[in-house]
Amino acid sequence: MSTDEPTSSTSTARALADQVHALLLAGDPFEASMMGAPGHDADVPDVRRAAQDAQRDELLQLARAAEGLDAAAGPEAVTLATARHAVASAVDALDAATVEHVVSTMGPGPATALLVASQSGISGPAAAEDYLDRLRALPSYVDGCLERLREGAAQGRTPVAALVDVVLAQLGGYLASDPSSGGDPVTSVAPPEGWDGASAWRDEVHELARTVVRPAFGRYRDVVADELRPLSRADEACGLVHLPGGEEDYARLVRVHTTLPLDAAEIHATGQDAVEELAARMVELGARLGTVGLPEVLAGARSASAQRDAGEAMAAASAAVRRAEAAAPAWFPEPLPGPCTIEPMTEHLAAAGLPPMYFPPSPDGSRPGAYLFNALKPGAGAGWDLEATAYHEAVPGHHLQLSRAQLQLDLPALQRESNVTAYTEGWGLYAEHLAEDMGLYTSDLDRLGALAMRMTRAARLVVDTGMHALGWSRGRALAFFVEHVPLPEQFLESEINRYLGMPGQALSYYTGYREILRLRAAAEQELGAAYDVRGFHGAVLGTGAVPLPALATAVGTWVGSTTLRA
Repeated sequence: MSTDEPTSSTSTARALADQVHALLLAGDPFEASMMGAPGHDADVPDVRRAAQDAQRDELLQLARAAEGLDAAAGPEAVTLATARHAVASAVDALDAATVEHVVSTMGPGPATALLVASQSGISGPAAAEDYLDRLRALPSYVDGCLERLREGAAQGRTPVAALVDVVLAQLGGYLASDPSSGGDPVTSVAPPEGWDGASAWRDEVHELARTVVRPAFGRYRDVVADELRPLSRADEACGLVHLPGGEEDYARLVRVHTTLPLDAAEIHATGQDAVEELAARMVELGARLGTVGLPEVLAGARSASAQRDAGEAMAAASAAVRRAEAAAPAWFPEPLPGPCTIEPMTEHLAAAGLPPMYFPPSPDGSRPGAYLFNALKPGAGAGWDLEATAYHEAVPGHHLQLSRAQLQLDLPALQRESNVTAYTEGWGLYAEHLAEDMGLYTSDLDRLGALAMRMTRAARLVVDTGMHALGWSRGRALAFFVEHVPLPEQFLESEINRYLGMPGQALSYYTGYREILRLRAAAEQELGAAYDVRGFHGAVLGTGAVPLPALATAVGTWVGSTTLRA
């Protein structure tokens, strides 16, 4: 890859960003497909050590090329900082090597392949052939995952037994199912309408599912069950701190997911303080609903979650999103995206009990942004937390944020299409907060839900650092959650499993939220009467996905320009 420097700071920063983005997409074709980035839909990730070492070398080459670059201010400075962060983050993620020990329903392996298949859109004959090529290549991806897991086990870096058991159960159910029943994500992908090759293509998909994909997934299940399950870690040793090199790995992942120079102890303390403050606010609001004390507030919220059926919950979520879309022009500048699609998630995802989630549109517009609702097993996002979840995932949350970014063609693709979790999820939690300012919550129960959702994210700071840095057991982490969060215990157990499978990711929500609130308060104080909330939101969303220090630079530039105009 060339690292020749263009002649101006603007083109240099953008050229670097484009090179970084291209390298990251090539390194993770699954992520590229989920983004809708073209050119990678026939490929699978190569997670073998040699391939990832080669990618690391290319990233370090880009880092060296970036050392002498300078973009003093404005969008160029934001782009340069974002490109540098993306390189450093990718190196940290490779060095943390979670692929060596994570067996999870959200980690490397068959689960990720099935998720990608469930979101595959076939726009024409070429895309249809790409899909077949990807299915043919899946065994190499699965074998690469197994190779890395065996390498990790040889170094004492083993998976968590509780997560292994969930994966084995999920894979067992999938492999026992009928691929022609309509519930298999691999065979449920639809060909282009009116294509005369559709029938033969469907036959080939089913044949590949039977003879290539399912045998590879069966091989993964057998190796995990026979070789790795006996070596897996008990609940008492579930965090990274219990692995060789785990403390250093967690520090790397904290940097990846917060984008700030924070240590685990500091984050843990921040979470504890926030939990205490939010508990007091929940008790105060709960009193208006006739409850006394936090345990009674939590019990009341849990019982409210069980009273809605799937159809009613999905209709209520749709109504909440439409109210938010109608209010958006008063709070956000152009460009505003089109309506968010609201649809049931696939049977495979819903059966796993996944909460509602958002998938961004493809850059070419062939796949719209969609809020996927679990209409099969509604739980999280279907009761007291229904409105807050809808505002987080759709509008004014991720649909507004991510679809708007794709409309800003002046931004580098790195900022339009990538995911900086502290920015992306920080905005999602800020959107829940903002919905109160916008007058979107329709009852005190829904307002309590928003507080409880914020409590969940604050508790994540405590639980994630507790397990991965302080050595908490899985049971202790679950008990802390049950004591403070009104979600069903079964769902909270899934949440704990998620944090074990994605160390550090849970830190991004509250960290990013706090920073956006800090920037807003500082802008309000400095600008006084000249402060404009639409302008502030334009500054925050106008950057695309950036690390939090770069976001502060962008907001500072907006404050400065607003001051000059006042």
